[in-house]
Amino acid sequence: MSYRKFLLIFSAFTVLFASGVMAAFYTVDPLQYYRQASAYPPLYSFQERYQNPGLARNYDYDTIILGTSMTQCFRPSHVDSILGGKTLKLSIEGSYSQEQNLIANVALKTGKVKRVIWGLDYFALREGKDIVREDQGPFPYFLYDDNPLNDYKYLLNVTTMKMSWEILKGEMEGNRRVKNLDLLNNWDYQATYGAKPVMENYKKALELEPELRIGEDTFEEVKTTFEENVYDLVKAHPDVEFIFFYPPYSILRQQVWHELNPDRYQNQELTKKYIVDRFSAMPNVQVYDFQSAKDVTFNLANYKDVSHYSEEINVWMLKNFKTRKYLARPDNIEQTLTALNEQVEALDVSVLAQQTDAPVKQ
Repeated sequence: MSYRKFLLIFSAFTVLFASGVMAAFYTVDPLQYYRQASAYPPLYSFQERYQNPGLARNYDYDTIILGTSMTQCFRPSHVDSILGGKTLKLSIEGSYSQEQNLIANVALKTGKVKRVIWGLDYFALREGKDIVREDQGPFPYFLYDDNPLNDYKYLLNVTTMKMSWEILKGEMEGNRRVKNLDLLNNWDYQATYGAKPVMENYKKALELEPELRIGEDTFEEVKTTFEENVYDLVKAHPDVEFIFFYPPYSILRQQVWHELNPDRYQNQELTKKYIVDRFSAMPNVQVYDFQSAKDVTFNLANYKDVSHYSEEINVWMLKNFKTRKYLARPDNIEQTLTALNEQVEALDVSVLAQQTDAPVKQ
């Protein structure tokens, strides 16, 4: 009897303790998953996969930004100023298209979305339609569904505890980005741009690419992923404006793929033509291709490595969305691809390496 009594008391204590912890986290709600913070000034986690669902459910907006780190330096306030509306950035660093699809669905289900700005990175369409990044921990699917029965994974979670501490620590240290949604996960302020860091990164890219080319997806596999994670979502929302864009990686990024991973380079071309053609019949969709914009991609002062560009370039892209310059269509995509190929083939890397690092205003 004493053994049974002990088990009963221990079980009751465990349930009571767990309930108390869950009630506390429900009240504090560090990720603003249930409600926008009002009892205290809103603080934000830098873990986008965890933070974004709460923002999408509970904040005011009519425009969302989707994509990888290529979209992190869009300031919502810049989007509002140039294109109008009220913008929420839902970028996920290093994300695959399945992750982008999941957060897009959370936002679209609210009925608030009128416009989507979506960065198209070819790598996000690789490795299968169901792939998500889990190299930094399990993907929190429970934050993206509507099932309250699995909320305990949020309310009784060591990760939630750690993120709460990170948020509070950032507040105590005076990190204004912890409480500034406009600057959240915008890395422009801490980046060093110019020929020196880019050329250092270029050397590393040359070493890594031969290993990365192993197991390259086929074009058919990439098409399937695009259809299920991107096209079907767009087709289901004909009343929402979609602005897709191919990021203006530096010409060195393209040169590495062209020389060391030709299968990928060719697949990128085929995929780009396919996507432009697939969306051409949809009046609510625009696709922009900035990858042959030589004034940007050849100027290393715009970049911190071979891929990532400064906030200035994000502003430049927004202005082009407004004027519809660099709009890709079935009747001009071949010309755009030919221009990029000619740029890559004629590239003299030694000339780029000698560039000065004077800041550039686009």
